[in-house]
Amino acid sequence: MRSPVTLSAWIVLALTGTSLVFPLMDAAPSSPTGPLSVTIIGPETVTAGEDVNFTCSADCSPSCTYTWMLEGQTADGKVATVTPSGAAKSLEMECTALNPESGKSLKMAKTVQVNNPLSVQPKPNTLQSFKKPFLLICVGADPTATIEWYKDGHLLTIDTQMTLPADNSTLKFNSLLPSHGGLYQCISEKGSSRIISVGYMLTSGPWSVKITGPKMAAAGERTDFTCSADCSPSCTHGEVFKNGGDDPSEQGGFPSGSYSQRQTVIRWTPDQPDTTQVFTCVVENTAARRSATYSKTVKVIKPSGPDLQPSPHPKDKSGSMALKPRTALCLAFSVGLLVHRAL
Repeated sequence: MRSPVTLSAWIVLALTGTSLVFPLMDAAPSSPTGPLSVTIIGPETVTAGEDVNFTCSADCSPSCTYTWMLEGQTADGKVATVTPSGAAKSLEMECTALNPESGKSLKMAKTVQVNNPLSVQPKPNTLQSFKKPFLLICVGADPTATIEWYKDGHLLTIDTQMTLPADNSTLKFNSLLPSHGGLYQCISEKGSSRIISVGYMLTSGPWSVKITGPKMAAAGERTDFTCSADCSPSCTHGEVFKNGGDDPSEQGGFPSGSYSQRQTVIRWTPDQPDTTQVFTCVVENTAARRSATYSKTVKVIKPSGPDLQPSPHPKDKSGSMALKPRTALCLAFSVGLLVHRAL
């Protein structure tokens, strides 16, 4: 009897009771393919403070490696766990699939909307008034969470007109001042969860609008005027010019003479004595949708004395400098004396 043959290099398949023997063939190495069709799998909307997973996948042979980019940070792996803080209304994420053999890569970006349950709101049915009490509430915070208040991106410094309860859930202004204007946010922290609230812009002003400058301006002399106001955030300024007089048809004119304006400062050199000019400064707080005006009437008077500034010498028609009579006489005398001595 023959001894059995060792089938170390053979595969035996049993098919319908018949044994078929095939030789093993060395498979030719396949070329790397991909990445193709990169996709990011995950929700379109997330909630601030909650963990959510996103999966990146691509058609690759051999398997691709994955790198995530989110808010300036990078992470490796097929799955990324994201915990939005609520600081932004949306998140931009990007996944890069890399074929390690071919070195080819492909990117895919995804924008996710963020729902923020935390916000700063004023107490219902309260009006914001200068030197009156005002209350801000951190709405939506977990009662067991730790709350901190921020103003304009910095930890809030409590002044003598502010009050916080033990749980920091509200911020009370005993007397609202211009310095209190700004963007207020509350931050809730519990364990590893940190939520930055939707902010509330506390506006102030415009208050104390005024135009600094003299009530009288001499013709031919420059006079400066400055418009100022207490505003938070900063107000925008504009100037409205009116001529003096009771006749409405005479109003709305531009100042006569030399005029220039830079930001809130105007420089004016009037040229018509015995006239009046009305300057009106319009200050607008665009964030609060409030505006205020201030007007100042300036009377133009005659110059107080002769102009002591040296003026350019006039030129004659030929283009040479003309001489004053006294100067010409002295020069003629000197020339005559020199001629006499020469003779």
